[in-house]
Amino acid sequence: MPGHAPGHMAYVLDSGEDRILFCGDLIHVPAAQFARPELTWAYDLDQSIACATRVKLLREAFDTQAWLAGAHMAKPGLGRVAEEGSGYAFLPIE
Repeated sequence: MPGHAPGHMAYVLDSGEDRILFCGDLIHVPAAQFARPELTWAYDLDQSIACATRVKLLREAFDTQAWLAGAHMAKPGLGRVAEEGSGYAFLPIE
């Protein structure tokens, strides 16, 4: 899954019963980019690809109810994605 920089990768682990998406650095500012996944920033070297990938990833995480893990997420860095308004929210695992 292309991301914010050349060589960025995301991984999916699917056990058949549960699924987790590891998104690496695709979401830098969770407080802003869950609500507005189209937001990019200077570290997104190809902003259009980063935006499209982030939108796709969050939609997939929500649609499949997969766990989402990322480098910049609130502790513990693992949670689910919920729809909120015209965007999403990150719901950390308890």
